[in-house]
Amino acid sequence: INTNGYAVVDLSAVGSHVLAVVTRPSPASCPPSSPVCKPFTLYSAAAGGDRWTAVPGGSGSGAVTAGGLQLTPAGGYLMAGGRLYAGPLGGGAWRKVPATGAGAPGCLASPQAPDTRLIAAGRGTVYLACGTANLDLYSSGNEGVSWRALGTGPVPAGSATSLAVSPAGHLVLATTSGLFYSDTGQKWIRATAGSAANLAFRYIGMTTATRGVAVPASPSARAVFVTSDGGRTWRASQISR
Repeated sequence: INTNGYAVVDLSAVGSHVLAVVTRPSPASCPPSSPVCKPFTLYSAAAGGDRWTAVPGGSGSGAVTAGGLQLTPAGGYLMAGGRLYAGPLGGGAWRKVPATGAGAPGCLASPQAPDTRLIAAGRGTVYLACGTANLDLYSSGNEGVSWRALGTGPVPAGSATSLAVSPAGHLVLATTSGLFYSDTGQKWIRATAGSAANLAFRYIGMTTATRGVAVPASPSARAVFVTSDGGRTWRASQISR
């Protein structure tokens, strides 16, 4: 599929739906730190097809990182440029989640602040973790109309890079210094990952209550890490040349 110079920065699928976030090249005169230099558009297609259409309301400006697009059978979420978007999978319009409302996380009201913002979509619940030195965790069961604070605490190690939740409700967290898991989000426990215990990771995801995958930040690792016990232990799965 010819992307005409656009970069695919994230892609996710569920059921018969596939969504992708693409960005177009920034003008040479545009400062890299400027959010207007990072325009993005959300596209959708049917699984098994190659006809992509822009999602109404799914465009804007701001950085998008791997894991920022998360889908569930009931709908999807996108964290882009410090803002949270939500919408249906079947072609309807997406919307920006309001930064106000019952218990609204402060980080949503300041999209340009340098806070870490990570989302994890579960069955009927979306989780948001944000902060710098401390990681504040929130959950919403109504697409961000209202939020519940779950707890706050120091980032376990390094910088948090990716958050995921299993169908059983267990949370897993990737950082620049290893992998962690939690049942409540109030206390993070370092996962066992052998020689990669302190490795930097850029993405983590769960596909079932027990199985998941974590991707190292450096391609030189030449491996992805997999878990079969809900994120408590991880082992390397080597990528052959």
